Amino acid sequence: MINLGPEDISMQSKVEHLLNLAFGQKRFLNPSHKFRNNSTPVRDLCFVAKKEKEVIGTIRFTSIIVGKEKSAVLLGPIAVSPAYQGQGIGSSLMELGISVVRNKCIALVIAIGDPSYLSRFGFQSANTYELTFPNLYESEKLMILKISNISIKNIYKGDISLNLGNS
Repeated sequence: MINLGPEDISMQSKVEHLLNLAFGQKRFLNPSHKFRNNSTPVRDLCFVAKKEKEVIGTIRFTSIIVGKEKSAVLLGPIAVSPAYQGQGIGSSLMELGISVVRNKCIALVIAIGDPSYLSRFGFQSANTYELTFPNLYESEKLMILKISNISIKNIYKGDISLNLGNS
């Protein structure tokens, strides 16, 4: 049986092992990884999927500022062990994570990834918002999920940066 729940700080090495299995060393080259380097994910927005004591999936969110909007998070990383992919674990983690983000009244979520996958969870292309994500070369992968009815003026254009005072 697979269980979803909060990531405990003691699971950090297991999560790192999982991320290495899922992405290999290329993950360190990803713009989102470079962006999150030296930051800490929001503790109560980190979840894992476990089978017995094995961590087989993870999702994390990092506090960011999008334009003038300070109530925002960056989704990622999200990963599922290769041995368990295709079983809906990633989707379950996405649904859990987004549900908790909604309950915390966070205004929006930014993600970098496959638009066809992310759109299944309500994400839309961020291209129309004229946002700038550091080191991102594939702008079509920049996606946004508006959680609240924030003013479009707050996010219409601007830089995406870490919110170091809110992790």
